[in-house]
Amino acid sequence: LLRLAAPEVDGLLPKAIVRVLDGGNRAWKGSGFSLEQGTTWMLSDPDDVWYKPYENEEAVEREMRAYLEWEVALVEKVRRDGDARFRLPSL
Repeated sequence: LLRLAAPEVDGLLPKAIVRVLDGGNRAWKGSGFSLEQGTTWMLSDPDDVWYKPYENEEAVEREMRAYLEWEVALVEKVRRDGDARFRLPSL
């Protein structure tokens, strides 16, 4: 998948050097290099955390209903946006 994305990223960031590692993370780790863990390299504090509806034990049903309403409305929002590169189902 990265081989498909790399040329696009390279085109978006002309000053960046974009490379794809043969073997991916497994090869990197197998060569003795460490993998980053946690959030130490984030550019800013995470402010877009989303909790699953069932993680709110006091209001599971309310949160599930809110999520379903959002999801059903999403089809119309995508249709209005006009940028979707896929066909939407007709409702």
